[in-house]
Amino acid sequence: MSRSQKLTDQAIDALAPKKKPYEVRDVDLIGFLVRVEPSGTKNFYCNYERGRRVRLCRFGEIPTAQAREAARRVKQAGTLAKLEQKIAG
Repeated sequence: MSRSQKLTDQAIDALAPKKKPYEVRDVDLIGFLVRVEPSGTKNFYCNYERGRRVRLCRFGEIPTAQAREAARRVKQAGTLAKLEQKIAG
């Protein structure tokens, strides 16, 4: 099950592991999320188009604000690539 909230360093730090992995999506940037594993590992991901996802980094390697900006750039790159494909025919 997935839920949504404002992803901040403090909010992510407070996420506890469960028996099964779960995801929390950011309310500010669609497609940006953190996945919490049963081991306690927390990874940032970006869904850049339907069915397409890239792992950005592990929580704690960079601040959440930087991970959000990286997700924004991934989404922009995906949009630009689609536009270039349409133009190229």
